[in-house]
Amino acid sequence: MVELLIGIVLGFLTVFAGKVTGFEIDRSFYPVMLIVIALYYVLFAFQSSDKVEILFEVAIALLFSALAVWGHRKGLIIVVLGLVLHGIYDLVQSNIELSTDPPEWWTMFCLGYDFTLAMGLTVTTYTFRKRHFRI
Repeated sequence: MVELLIGIVLGFLTVFAGKVTGFEIDRSFYPVMLIVIALYYVLFAFQSSDKVEILFEVAIALLFSALAVWGHRKGLIIVVLGLVLHGIYDLVQSNIELSTDPPEWWTMFCLGYDFTLAMGLTVTTYTFRKRHFRI
C-alpha cells in the first residue's frame, strides 16, 4: 500500500508542478504524460528481451498513444479516459500472458499515479475551461 500512496503523492506533485510552471496551460501536457506512462511497459519488455512481449507492449503503448493524440485533438476528456484505462491495465496486466512483468511495486504505484493524473486533468478541464480547453 505504500506504493499506492507514493504514486498518489507523486501524481499530486506532477499536477501541482504543471499548474505552477504553466505547463498544463498547453493542451499537450496530459496527453504527453499518458504517452510516457504507456512507454514504461515497453521498457520493462525490453529488459526481459522477449520479442513477443516487446511487440505486445509496443502495441499497447501505441493504443494509449493513439488515445492521447485523439484526446489532444478532440477533447481532453478522452485523455482522462486513457489515464483511467491505463490504471485498469496496471491492475490486469500481470494476468495477461503476453505481457511483461514490471517490478513488484509498479502496479500499485502506477495505478495511484494514473488515477491522480486523471483526477487532476478532470479538475483542470472543468475548472479552467475558458483557457483554451475543449472537453
